[in-house]
Amino acid sequence: MVALQVRHVPDAVREALIEAARTQGVSLQQYLLGVLEQEARNARRRRWLTDVRPAAPGDGRGESATELIRRDRDSAA
Repeated sequence: MVALQVRHVPDAVREALIEAARTQGVSLQQYLLGVLEQEARNARRRRWLTDVRPAAPGDGRGESATELIRRDRDSAA
């Protein structure tokens, strides 16, 4: 594992983080590790969504949801 150091943290931010850790019943170290782990998971999800989600409707990646529903409904009739 690596160690991270953050410099120039404003006092108000530090106090808010300490209070958040205290509220959860963990040390500041444990709290910040949890925040970093959550952010890493969110970053992976954002990358995945960027890869699988079309940039804009009708960008040529296939049929729209409306077209799929209409085709399915018409084939059942």
